[in-house]
Amino acid sequence: MKIGMRRLQLFILLFVASSLLFHPPLDFEANATDGWYDDSWDYRKKITASLDTVIDSDLTDFPYLVSVTDSDLTKAAESDGSDIVFTASDGTTELAYEMEKFDQSTGEIIAWLKIPTVSGSENTDIYMYYKGTSTSDSSSVWDDNYKLVYHLNQTASGTVGEFTDVSGNGNDGIAGGTGLITQNAGRQTTQVEAKIGYGQSFDGPTQTANNNQGSGDYIWVNKVQSWPTGDSTVEFWTKINSGQSGLNEKNFFNYCVAGSAESKENQYEFVRGDKMKMKMRNQFYVSSQESAATSSWIHIMAVYEIGGTSILYKNGEVVKSQNNSFGHTIIGGGSFALGGDIDHSSQKCKIVNNEFIGDMDEFRISNTLRSADWAAASYCNQNGSNDCQTIGPEEPRPLPPTSDTSSPCSKHVILGNCGTIAINNDVYSIIHTRTNVPTTEVLVGEPVTITLSTPNNPTYTKIHFASVFTEIFGSPTNFEQSAHIDYSVMNNKVTYVSQSQLFQVAGATHRITEDLNIKNLDWFEVVFTMIFAKPMDTSHVVVETVNKFGIPETLYLTSALKVNENLPQALTLEEKSRFELEYKQGIIPEMTMDQEPDIDKVTCGKGTTLKDNMCVSKEWSFLDFFEQLMKLFG
Repeated sequence: MKIGMRRLQLFILLFVASSLLFHPPLDFEANATDGWYDDSWDYRKKITASLDTVIDSDLTDFPYLVSVTDSDLTKAAESDGSDIVFTASDGTTELAYEMEKFDQSTGEIIAWLKIPTVSGSENTDIYMYYKGTSTSDSSSVWDDNYKLVYHLNQTASGTVGEFTDVSGNGNDGIAGGTGLITQNAGRQTTQVEAKIGYGQSFDGPTQTANNNQGSGDYIWVNKVQSWPTGDSTVEFWTKINSGQSGLNEKNFFNYCVAGSAESKENQYEFVRGDKMKMKMRNQFYVSSQESAATSSWIHIMAVYEIGGTSILYKNGEVVKSQNNSFGHTIIGGGSFALGGDIDHSSQKCKIVNNEFIGDMDEFRISNTLRSADWAAASYCNQNGSNDCQTIGPEEPRPLPPTSDTSSPCSKHVILGNCGTIAINNDVYSIIHTRTNVPTTEVLVGEPVTITLSTPNNPTYTKIHFASVFTEIFGSPTNFEQSAHIDYSVMNNKVTYVSQSQLFQVAGATHRITEDLNIKNLDWFEVVFTMIFAKPMDTSHVVVETVNKFGIPETLYLTSALKVNENLPQALTLEEKSRFELEYKQGIIPEMTMDQEPDIDKVTCGKGTTLKDNMCVSKEWSFLDFFEQLMKLFG
């Protein structure tokens, strides 16, 4: 069964009219949830922390790492990522966070969050919001027990305080020394790609002679501002090449107090790359046989308990647990070297030697006993294997119900109290200028209607012009590849149709309904209809309106339409002029192109008038539509 071009025009008119009659007032609320942080943010992603797979008990105020490169984050409104916000599982309770790194060009983010409670029995969900209209400042992530936290992501230059202590205790470091030790540019560390973003490379050489000043790299704190005085925990990542000589002489760090009765003793240190050991005042409280020289990144956590059990963890697992009766405490006010040994006695903590050779990242000291669960969670979270973290798909901001009188859609110049845009039978409430919607898929040859509807507000009569076009993959409009129709409401006619090879027939009309008793507009619609002659990849549908004051408004339905192949082969340019639709038998009488009806003999139904070879609707009712249909095909 076939229908010719002129009859196709009449079919489009009827299709438009029927869409005016049967337009379901449905709302679109894709991805709607009970809580959304703020309507000023367009997107979010759910991050699932499955640390319950490696821990048995809950963790409090845990510093949780989010480190990922995600192209969706290039949508962030601020180049430094300051519009990115993290919330708890309810989607609204903001979490403290620290942004270590954000690269808007790639979507790379390294951020530390303070999660109040990480569950040991079930997954812990959080949300990351981005593309916001306002910014959020970083805040304190590190609990009060942390006394020093280095990300070690800086470029060393010998500037005082260049290695920032993000715990807030002021134990900022400087590469190559200062104060008690004169600054030496040749002893500055080097920034390198590390376990989490950037870290530092300590390149040596190692000076092993006692009381001789070395020449290897180190980071120095001339006088600590706050320090553990009793129980303590040290955490860091390190990478040491296997087969390296002199591993037994190298110090990871050392703390020394000058001018005290104990100044002849190293107060606090971690030594030896071949058999890792922790010392307090020259006594070993953990003495392991475990080597750190693996040529791979390993996570170390060492716990010192006064007069109790001290434990060494490697990659989240215990490698040495040792009971001791030491009652040694730590005296404050000393100096600290990361990557070397501070000599004592007559030198009064002014000599740094036994330098470490290797890389380090994320160095931390706490004045508390961190648990086995803390060690396991830290390793799993920071290791980067995604074993303990899943990041979900992008979720667009949900649209609030149209019945909500406080809806932000009142911001719109033209749409006022939330109109709708429909693609065939798929209807979406328009509250924001850019709305993510499911893709409507049609076949080549099937009519597609785009309907703009605005209810219950007299200001809608201000719309004087409307247009619709497709925008494939968000590319700039290309009139050779897109469908584009302009329609004048005031003149009641199509003013422009793009000469695209993509679609064949286009039409548009509108309807205004008023309450004559109170002279108030009840409903206003503009309907565009097109039939595609070729397939089209998933495309945005864009609707533009202009009011009587010339104020424009552009509305995007992103990835809203796709046209799939239907005919045996795509139409050629020559076939385009003889485009015809095929219908199932029994819908209309059989006819061919040669039997095309005489358009002059067509009688328009009640409520319509013949104009430009088309029946133009004045006012349609169901009866009008039915009578016209019977006359046309009966």
